[in-house]
Amino acid sequence: MTQGKKIAEGGVLLAIFSSLIFLSIQIPILGIVLMWFMPVPFILFAAKNTISWSVGFVLVSTLLATLFGTLVAAPTAMMIGFMGITIGSFINRNKQALDTYIAAVLVFLGSVLVFYGVAALFFDFNIIKISMDMTKEAITQSQEIMKKLGQPENKALIDRLEAAMKLGEILLPSLIVVSSMVMVMMFFYASNPLVKRFSGKKLALLAFREIRLPKSLLWYYLIVMLATYFINPIPEQFLYTVLMNLIFMLQFLMLLQGYSFIFYFCYEKKWPKALAVITTLLSLIVPVLLFFIRFLGIIDLGFNLREKIQKK
Repeated sequence: MTQGKKIAEGGVLLAIFSSLIFLSIQIPILGIVLMWFMPVPFILFAAKNTISWSVGFVLVSTLLATLFGTLVAAPTAMMIGFMGITIGSFINRNKQALDTYIAAVLVFLGSVLVFYGVAALFFDFNIIKISMDMTKEAITQSQEIMKKLGQPENKALIDRLEAAMKLGEILLPSLIVVSSMVMVMMFFYASNPLVKRFSGKKLALLAFREIRLPKSLLWYYLIVMLATYFINPIPEQFLYTVLMNLIFMLQFLMLLQGYSFIFYFCYEKKWPKALAVITTLLSLIVPVLLFFIRFLGIIDLGFNLREKIQKK
């Protein structure tokens, strides 16, 4: 590709990205949808160009995002941009989809941590602390309003809310990792049709029903659960934070395995895919169903339920 053609294609893709940023800021509701397609210009550019050109493309995009939007748009453009060029460069080198996904998650997660550190260190802007303070203030205000209305204070509810906040602080590392994994997966599935249309390359991972985690995770899960039971660390200890995050991550993976099995079961039985989707959505609001699906994931890993279904 000639240098002039590179610049021309880059200009078109920059214009598309700038339009997405502008519309997302001007129409926030529409921005929720457009956000998932923002990596496309970066992926398409990096799939045909070198890393140095791709990094320059991200920097120019960040500048345009600042001009068309706000200062908040700049880190967003950089995070999505570096993730996009990582995916594009892996496509350019014909890497496997899973390798591409893992690299994209690591880059996106690293970008989030870097910007969080920079904001907290140089601008004294700790979004997590601010969010926690706002939540505490909201709870306090709610108590005052209830008192003014003559309603008795619901001590049990307040205690549960405070416990949930403390648990959220403890599980923060795992929540960031899981959020990054889910967001990058959403970027993959949203961007794939457009990338395939304009570059001829596929981004899609394995079909969700085909996801099977290694059995060794069951042993890790058992070891961590036993360690938690026998050691029984107190919440103030660092070991408590480590074990809680390990349990959360392993439970999330068991849950992912359970969801995958449900989609696989519906596929084998020729049932509508919507049934699996509805079950997944219901599990997010019904805790008992969530526990059942996680247990189903453990059984699927331990006893090869899919092979038994195939034999039948």
